[in-house]
Order: sequence, then structure tokens, then C-alpha cells
Amino acid sequence: MPRQRSFESWQRRFVVSDDGMDAQDFAGMIAGLHDVVDWKNGKRKGFVTHVPDSIDARATRQAEKMTQVVFCADLRL
Repeated sequence: MPRQRSFESWQRRFVVSDDGMDAQDFAGMIAGLHDVVDWKNGKRKGFVTHVPDSIDARATRQAEKMTQVVFCADLRL
């Protein structure tokens, strides 16, 4: 089993800048990852997913300025 790191060690490893993610967002992301680990280890039953009614792949691809080939390769399609 991989060695688990504390939140503090992850926070020190990644630089949180004014341009990107703030500490609260980072803490929420880490908490979510801990939930996934707990679920995988059987400590948590079930989870909630949020799925949009529709997905406009073309608009997403164009917003990211990707060709169809690059978009599909990025998603392993």
C-alpha cells in the first residue's frame, strides 16, 4: 500500500499562488481525495456524483482551442 501523506506535506509540496488555487480550494480537493481513499478501503459506503443533463463536447473542445484529434487523445478516446 502506498505511503499516505498528511495534508500539511501536500500543502508544502505544492505552491499555492495568487494566480491559481487558494488554500481553501486546495484543502477541499485534498479532503475529496481522502474521501476516495476511504471509499476504496471500504470505510465509506457509496458516493454522490453530479452529471450534467448534456455535454457540449464541441464547445468544450473549442474553448480549450483543441483539435478533434488532440481532444480525443487527451481523453483517451
